[in-house]
Amino acid sequence: MSKIKAEAKESNTITGGKLATVGPGTGVSHPALLYSGEAPQKGASIKFILDNGVEYEGTVADATASDGNVLVEFKDGITPVKPVRS
Repeated sequence: MSKIKAEAKESNTITGGKLATVGPGTGVSHPALLYSGEAPQKGASIKFILDNGVEYEGTVADATASDGNVLVEFKDGITPVKPVRS
């Protein structure tokens, strides 16, 4: 597994993460964020910026950390807050 390094640009803003789909094959799937760093608290509101420049925000439903990698699942999905930068 390649390392995905994320940085906090502002308080609770993560960069360098990748979107993942959790739960495919179960009939219910939802987006999750995979990055290297510290896991946020359940219930925290976080923002993250993908490589394409789109910024999203969501409320943490669950966060699992292992060997410096974090998988964050979101309560009620994620919402784009800033469009792709030109």
